[in-house]
Amino acid sequence: MFYHVSVIFLYFPVELDNTGVIDPDTDAPQEMGDDSLEVNDDMLETASAKRAEAMEAASEGKFEEAVQLYTEAIKNNPCSALMYAKRARYDCAAC
Repeated sequence: MFYHVSVIFLYFPVELDNTGVIDPDTDAPQEMGDDSLEVNDDMLETASAKRAEAMEAASEGKFEEAVQLYTEAIKNNPCSALMYAKRARYDCAAC
């Protein structure tokens, strides 16, 4: 048993009310670390120092500086999910 179904699509213009709709983000994406990188002790120390500087900058309300410092830390230790999360937190706070 076969059924034949015909569907008719009608075009009805729709007007959308965009009141309260947030405009899309146009910022460039954040730099990401190279996850294939083998992190050595010197890189961990550098990442830790940059993280400490970022935390200090954030505590002073310098959120854009904190984002930059977390980015530098991420480049030295791209395996730290916490640094990505902290950077995202202060990137949102800088807006």
